[in-house]
Amino acid sequence: MKIRHQSPALKDSFLAQVSQKKAENRQATQEALGGGFFGAIGGAMFEFKQVTNQFKGSVGEWGISLLLKSLPDSRVMFNNAVIPTMRSGKFTEIDHLMIGPGGVFLIEVKTWKGSFSAYKDNWKRREGNDWVALSNSPSSQSAYHEKMFQQWINAFVPNLPNNCILAKSGISGSEMVGN
Repeated sequence: MKIRHQSPALKDSFLAQVSQKKAENRQATQEALGGGFFGAIGGAMFEFKQVTNQFKGSVGEWGISLLLKSLPDSRVMFNNAVIPTMRSGKFTEIDHLMIGPGGVFLIEVKTWKGSFSAYKDNWKRREGNDWVALSNSPSSQSAYHEKMFQQWINAFVPNLPNNCILAKSGISGSEMVGN
């Protein structure tokens, strides 16, 4: 497997977009708690959760990357591939973009712990004895990545076959309850 890297400027633009969104969410958390002391505590908890989630996600993506590196050199992979979206100046990030003889594969990795159930695009997480619906499912995220990548690549390589781009999501380090 050959590993390729994208332009640092493109990555910087994406990271600036992510930082802005995090700052807005942190501010909303602080305001929801009324500002002041409780707002500051809420902001600190928000930051801690963001760092923890980022670390867990990075570990899962790194593990999958190690597995994919063992594939033949006829394949090329981009880790954390940044793709422009239809919205001007906005980007999306694909955990692993792999190009090989079988097509283009967009791989979304989740490092989740616990029990999950999925049927089509309806994902649920077990909390105690209850199943709670997830608002942003990995399958809808993969479908969005596939749509954005297809639109982006068609600008450079028109007339690609419709079935050459495959988007998949996977769970790393968790227990799945299947339907």
